[in-house]
Amino acid sequence: MKLMPLDDSRWAKYSGGSRSPYNIVPLIHRLNNEGTSRGFWEVVWNELHHQGDVGEASYALVPYLVDHQSRRQELDEQLFHFCVIVELQRPENSNPPIPPEFELSYAMAIRQLPIIGTEHLRRGCTEAVVMGVAAATALAGGHPVLARAYIEFGRVDAVDYLRNLNGFAPSPADE
Repeated sequence: MKLMPLDDSRWAKYSGGSRSPYNIVPLIHRLNNEGTSRGFWEVVWNELHHQGDVGEASYALVPYLVDHQSRRQELDEQLFHFCVIVELQRPENSNPPIPPEFELSYAMAIRQLPIIGTEHLRRGCTEAVVMGVAAATALAGGHPVLARAYIEFGRVDAVDYLRNLNGFAPSPADE
């Protein structure tokens, strides 16, 4: 996947989740040098997603996140959730379109995310990671409603829904 050079002057014009300019180049450097952390994700969620609003900088970060995840052994739950949420929010709330310079890398990243996730799932992971990978898979397959359900539902929600739908009761094997 071809990524835009970090010295490109266009970075300064992209907006974040609050619709104000937000240059993510320092954040990408942080990602490349330190990886993700709680502090990294606080910045990402605070600056690049605001009450359903995303901006060009939000879209621009997605290919870099997916590239980062492709080189890691452990799956990052937040990475999957952020990428899926950005894509789900893209057509809503009058969010801006993806800049042409990112259209291809963004589309490739959204398609690559479930592939990366499913390769790692065989090693075992948390339910939250499984939900993020399932959401990314649904999204890449063109099913945004299912992606939203995977992101929004937790285990308790799923059990309650299934219990109400058909009387499902989890067995000890489901625990």
